[in-house]
Amino acid sequence: MNFRSGRRRHPKGMLVRVGVASLVTASSLVAIGISASNPAGASAKKAPFIIGADEDLSGALAAFGGYVKDGFGSTFDAVNKAGGIDGHKIVFKLLDDQFTLSTSISNMKELLAEKPVFVTGSTLTTFCGGNGTYAAKAKVPMTCFAALANQVSPVEPYLFDRNPPEITTAQPLINFIPTVVTATPKIGILVSDIPGPDAFAAQVQTLAKAKGWTVTSSVTAPGDGTPPTAAQVAALVATGPNVITMELASSENAAFVEDARTDGFTGPIISQDADYDGLSTLTDPNYYALSANRFVSSTGTAASVKLYVKEMATVGVTGDANLNSGQQAQAWIAAQDLVAALKSCVKANKGNCTSTQLDVSLDKTTVALPGIVNSAGYTKTDHVLFNAQYIYGYRASSGVTLIEGPLAMGKA
Repeated sequence: MNFRSGRRRHPKGMLVRVGVASLVTASSLVAIGISASNPAGASAKKAPFIIGADEDLSGALAAFGGYVKDGFGSTFDAVNKAGGIDGHKIVFKLLDDQFTLSTSISNMKELLAEKPVFVTGSTLTTFCGGNGTYAAKAKVPMTCFAALANQVSPVEPYLFDRNPPEITTAQPLINFIPTVVTATPKIGILVSDIPGPDAFAAQVQTLAKAKGWTVTSSVTAPGDGTPPTAAQVAALVATGPNVITMELASSENAAFVEDARTDGFTGPIISQDADYDGLSTLTDPNYYALSANRFVSSTGTAASVKLYVKEMATVGVTGDANLNSGQQAQAWIAAQDLVAALKSCVKANKGNCTSTQLDVSLDKTTVALPGIVNSAGYTKTDHVLFNAQYIYGYRASSGVTLIEGPLAMGKA
């Protein structure tokens, strides 16, 4: 789970029509002569592909919606500028659930009524579970940021996960610990108290026990974006760990690391998910973070990196810190895979693609984006977009640096 403040926020019901310079509300569509069912410039013979997104654009986890808005929006805008997919333009309808489950479900029902070929199901595992039932009933493929492990193994029809379930990242973390801890590991765990992080904490304990290691304490912080208290951090450090692993909203990571250091902890601290901002800000050589993709440099020479930098610049995301913030790259990768699946679907179905046909195509599509990710895609037996983890740290000589990876993930 990641969080970055300062993202642009939009009220509920706002429609993002890619290919149009400005954002317009649903009520203003009629006034300017654009409708979701027949966007300007779309051929009457080539119906647009509607892609619906229910995301957190306001509230404690607004950054997550920002990642999807920018990553998906920039990709679809580029596709439309190039003429669409075999002439089909993409209409991207983005609704704000305001970090509220009931609003999220209401949004999903509204989006499904538009007859989309694909939808997103918001941030938290509870939102994914709530929306997944409706998408499956409508036979529309849906991607979540965080699905529960039992939703993707075995796979559920029409449900896809664009971020590895936390429980699957415990294995590469356990494999990494002996490279930074010379004594028998004694692990302190701190996670947000929501299903995904809780499952991650439990899996770390299970794997550590199997190796004969000790878990000194497993502490849960509130799951609403509220950081752990100073007392919780002090109590965790007091249990005597020689390595700490955590999964918090990334905006809380730096404060936690600083608190732990103030309390006298000098050992390795490992964040379960990507934290480029924390790594570069803290410059702590004993702080590490896992990421499902490679961090990118805005001056990178790989073709995929250049494409990512170019497309993200069109939505105002520039500079290494923003390009690598949270799950920004993951959202863009997911959009690239979706576009590739749509192209394959259209080719296989005589110039058209329904939601059920796209579901089949998604099971067969992978993308290689050298410099960002070796391979990303869903398969018929694994509906998780990524299959490996990278571990980053900070080194004075090279800044934010790849320490190890790719490392294979565990089984859900």
